[in-house]
Amino acid sequence: MVLAPLTTGACAAVAAYAAAELFANKESISAVSIELDGLTHIVPVHKVYSNDECYYAEVIKPPNNDNDITQGVLVRAELVLNHEDSFAAGEGVGIITRPGLALPVGEAAINPAPRQMILSAIRRVTSSKFRITISIDNGADIAEKTWNPQLGVVGGLSILGTTGIVRTHCKKAFLESMALTFSVASKQNNLTLILVPGNIGRMAAKRFFNNHYIAECGNDFNLAADSIRKFGWEHIILVGHPGKLAKLIQGDFDTHSDRSESGLNSIYKTANRHGFALPESFSTCEELFQSHLCTPEFVNIVASEIAHAFSLRCHKRTSCILINLAGVEIGRSD
Repeated sequence: MVLAPLTTGACAAVAAYAAAELFANKESISAVSIELDGLTHIVPVHKVYSNDECYYAEVIKPPNNDNDITQGVLVRAELVLNHEDSFAAGEGVGIITRPGLALPVGEAAINPAPRQMILSAIRRVTSSKFRITISIDNGADIAEKTWNPQLGVVGGLSILGTTGIVRTHCKKAFLESMALTFSVASKQNNLTLILVPGNIGRMAAKRFFNNHYIAECGNDFNLAADSIRKFGWEHIILVGHPGKLAKLIQGDFDTHSDRSESGLNSIYKTANRHGFALPESFSTCEELFQSHLCTPEFVNIVASEIAHAFSLRCHKRTSCILINLAGVEIGRSD
């Protein structure tokens, strides 16, 4: 028996089980055994209590080796007898406000798989029906550091996952989250999509565009291009730093530094093709683009080549706005 790095959904299921035990058997249990991935996991229960006709239990999410900002959060389940099972978002759990996710607008952002996990846990104890409210302490603050606002999940975190186990450094989960981003973006009835690699581009794009959906793709421009081809956008606008986006010119659509050449190489080759003399003495793209040797004309040429490279990959009309690390525009394609 082991204590695994559980997902938030699995913690919610454990809390729901403990609350159901208090309802059915008047017992405050201190731990719950749960079967996940063929193994039995013993999960401590932080607190169990009742108030009038409400039954509560709390679980602290175990630590894990992933870059997971929700580890250590307190997850709370509240059960109230009801004529049917239903889910509600408590404090720190978001509400879906845009179409394109697995649940309709207005629902608590608790995906179908965690919902089933929670219901199965309760059914181990009782057949009674409940209004099930899941809360996450400080969830609203934590959610601001996630993709939830971009997905249209407001007010807190979303509870995702399928197996209940956190997959450390799980690229599949990251790609699934990206796919959700594009699904939501496709429902916004806008023929232009703003695509950014990360936070600097996103913050700049928010200043440039008020009425367009901004999708984040991290380092995976391959998946971004494949997703874009599936949907009906007519125009893609890339917003980002040339140190990352210039890699697209040389065909590096996975722009992670471990899996691609430096963007400087691509920029120097572009300069040579267009007859610009740039000394190959700069250590970073930021340094190069701050230099007086890097003219506005050349920056716009780099932006145009980036746009052309991505348009060939996604088969959509593409423009590009380049920014520096302060998020200030330094050039754009025509």
